Amino acid sequence: MSAHHPLGASSASRWLVCPGSVRLSEGIPDQQSAYAKEGSDAHLLAEVCLQNGLDTHQVSDELETLKGATWPEEMREHVQAFLDYVRALTPAGKAWPTFYEAKVDLSPWIPGCFGTVDFAVLDADHKLLHVVDLKYGQGRRVSALNNSQLLMYALGILAGLEHLFEIEDVKMHIFQPRVGPPDVFESSVAEIYGWAETVLVPGAKATEAEDAPLVPGESQCFFCRARNQCPARAKANQDLARLDFDGSLLPPNLMTLEEIAELLPKLDELKRWATDLQDFALKQAEAGERIPGYKLVEGRSNRVWAVDEDDIRRHLHALGLTVAQITTSKLVGIPAIEKLLGGPKKAQPHIEALIMKPPGKPTLVPETDPREALSSAHSARNDFAE
Repeated sequence: MSAHHPLGASSASRWLVCPGSVRLSEGIPDQQSAYAKEGSDAHLLAEVCLQNGLDTHQVSDELETLKGATWPEEMREHVQAFLDYVRALTPAGKAWPTFYEAKVDLSPWIPGCFGTVDFAVLDADHKLLHVVDLKYGQGRRVSALNNSQLLMYALGILAGLEHLFEIEDVKMHIFQPRVGPPDVFESSVAEIYGWAETVLVPGAKATEAEDAPLVPGESQCFFCRARNQCPARAKANQDLARLDFDGSLLPPNLMTLEEIAELLPKLDELKRWATDLQDFALKQAEAGERIPGYKLVEGRSNRVWAVDEDDIRRHLHALGLTVAQITTSKLVGIPAIEKLLGGPKKAQPHIEALIMKPPGKPTLVPETDPREALSSAHSARNDFAE
C-alpha cells in the first residue's frame, strides 16, 4: 500500500464504515508510537528472513544495527513462528508463485492505490490463493472474517495472476502470534470481486463527498488520526454520558440483558474517548493553552536514591545496617529465564515442568471472539474463586 494514499488497505476498515474520516484526517500527521515501531521492526525481520531464506536466529546483530531495528529474542521467536507458518503453505519442490512484502496494484478499483502484502502463495494444484497478514500487536485481536485489508490484498494479487492461472478460492490468514492461533477466512474469487463492486468501489466513492458522513464507533475510531477532532464522536459519547447524568440510564439491576448488551460496546468507546479527552487537554495545557477551571501542576513522584549505589551501601553499613537488611533477593521472571536459556523454544524442555499457568479472570467479550466460552456459571465460580 502506498503509505500516503488516503484510502489505503490497512485503514479500509475505518473509511469504509466512516467515509467522512478521510477528509477530517487531512493534514493530521501520523504519530509513530512505540507499538507501531515494534510492529514495523517485526515486519522488517520477517522480510529479511523471507528474502534471504533465513531463520530469525541466523540474522546477525550487526544487520539489526544496520537496519536501525530492535529485534529482541521474544520478537525473533514470534516472527519465526510466522515464518514456519507461511513456509508450511508452500511444500518443498513446488514452484508456486510466492509473494512477500510485495506491492500490488489496487488502481482498477481505487485510482492510484497500491497495497503491500506480507505474504501470499498460490496453491496452483488446488486453485487456491493464500494471503497472510502478520499482526504483531497484542492489544486488539484482529479477525480474518470479511477483513477488508485482506480482501483488498487478495484483489491486487488476483489482478496480476488471473490471466496466468485458474484460481477459484482465496484463504485469508491473520497471524497474530502474541494474541492466539491464526484466524482464517475462506472466500471464492467470485465473492471477492462481488465485494469489490458492491462495497469497495462505492465506499471509496463515498469518501469524496464534501458532506461524507462521520460514523463514530469503537472499531473505526480506535486508530483514526482525527478521533480527537471528530464532532460526531464527541456528540455520540456526550449523549451517552448524559443518559447517566439526567437519570435516563437505569441501574444495571433494573435493565434487561438485551439493554445491557446494547450498551456494552459503547462503554469501551466512551472510556477511550474520555481518556483521549484528558490526554488532549493535558497536551493543550502543556503547550500554553488555558483550560477554564484547570491549571497545570507538578504531579506526584516517588523518592529515589540520588548517589551511586556503592556509596549508599557503604553509608548504610556505617550506620550499622547489614547486607540482609538493605538488599533483597528475588527470582527473576519466566521471560528473563527463557532469554538466558536461548529463547522460549530452547528453554521449554528444561523448565516446562517448573511452570504453571493459572486460569485467567473471567472476561466478557463479544461472541465473535475466537476463545472458547466458559462451560457454565458454576465452573466459572469454582475455577476463579479466591
